[in-house]
Amino acid sequence: LQIMTILLIDNQEIILRGIEAVIEKELPKATCVSFTSLKEGFQYIEKGECELIIMEINWQFVNARGLIQEILLKKPDLSIIVFTASSEKIYAKWILQAGAKGFVGKNRSVVELINCIKTVSKGDFYLSPTLLNRLAEDLLQKRTPNPFDKLSAREMEICHFLIEGYYVSEIANIMKLHSSTIGTHQHRILKKLGVKRVKEIRDLSQVYISERS
Repeated sequence: LQIMTILLIDNQEIILRGIEAVIEKELPKATCVSFTSLKEGFQYIEKGECELIIMEINWQFVNARGLIQEILLKKPDLSIIVFTASSEKIYAKWILQAGAKGFVGKNRSVVELINCIKTVSKGDFYLSPTLLNRLAEDLLQKRTPNPFDKLSAREMEICHFLIEGYYVSEIANIMKLHSSTIGTHQHRILKKLGVKRVKEIRDLSQVYISERS
């Protein structure tokens, strides 16, 4: 791995210290800059120099997809790895479509995170071997695909908030849209997923995750 600066942004300091220790040991040519604040992280992106960002996407009242797109609008050449507790099975493809180059769950191994960093630093995309195998099995064995793939990018943004327990009014405020617009999207989401209530969306996400473990 070439000499590079990696920006780490996570809302848990213990996670940051752990990533720093791993990178220091496994990638001695890399230098880490860390923040537990999104605001401070963004200030560094605007004024500092880094080639790679490793970040959590779960922040209270923050639109994950919009967050990635905002970063890339400021610095199009930056590579982003999402390192998150959010389900890879539901969110990985969606996050990569937003512009991230890699997705690693926090339940994965140190080896996988390092492999992701090495892959992305070469300009390639990274999906875990587990997810790649699952996608191949879906295709070759004609298994039921991820039900959330039926949703558009905007619907998935809203669905993410619904799964996390946000109210329509809160989602509207975060996304700067009218509540009626969010309500319309919610209706479409329910219909596409074949459920009648928001609680059933959360249940469906849990069922899908557990079935594919």
